Amino acid sequence: MDSILQTLKQLPKNLMDVDMVSKSIGEFLKECRSITDASLLKLAQHRIQEIDQTIASPSFERSDWRSVRPVAS
Repeated sequence: MDSILQTLKQLPKNLMDVDMVSKSIGEFLKECRSITDASLLKLAQHRIQEIDQTIASPSFERSDWRSVRPVAS
């Protein structure tokens, strides 16, 4: 899995690799939007995993909180 930093570094490279010559401006923008959306989803996934790990870690203590993991089926 890519790290947040890897995802951020890869985004401009992915956008620069989009072929603008053989596409209309609309197609170009649509592909760029798709790449950006995918990167934002990866970033959100990383952040959610970090938060989940922090909450589940023993050092994160709240007197009125309880960390519960669902049982895999």
